[in-house]
Amino acid sequence: MFIHLFAYLRTDQGMSRESHILLEALEMDSPLSTKQLKEAAALQGRYMESTYNRAMKTLWQRMLIVGYGEIEDSSFPSLAVGATKNIFEDLWNQSSEITFKEAESFIQKKLPADNKFRKFAEKIRAASVDSEDKDAPRSTLTE
Repeated sequence: MFIHLFAYLRTDQGMSRESHILLEALEMDSPLSTKQLKEAAALQGRYMESTYNRAMKTLWQRMLIVGYGEIEDSSFPSLAVGATKNIFEDLWNQSSEITFKEAESFIQKKLPADNKFRKFAEKIRAASVDSEDKDAPRSTLTE
């Protein structure tokens, strides 16, 4: 189910500049703590907190990043976040071999239309790609 859901959601269309920067930082070096990631993306400080959180939300929802343990960063442990492409390379590669249509068909067969998980996935997908553009290539993320 994971690789089909990942193939269904994976796109960088509609991502903010900050989301791209965070993802690029994680693809270069994973996993990183929150502090390390904010430093790498120049999103430190109280005024950048909401920008950071919005950018990370997009990456979490599209399954482009994953939690991968903890890092002792200061007085308390911090979640280690990594790029899915780096941490689960085998699953990334498997999902890149699945077309959007195949993934969509699989999800429709396995999850009933009223399933909340399916509804959420459809909502995330619709927000990231125009409904007319579903057959478009998934940009640089499929490489």
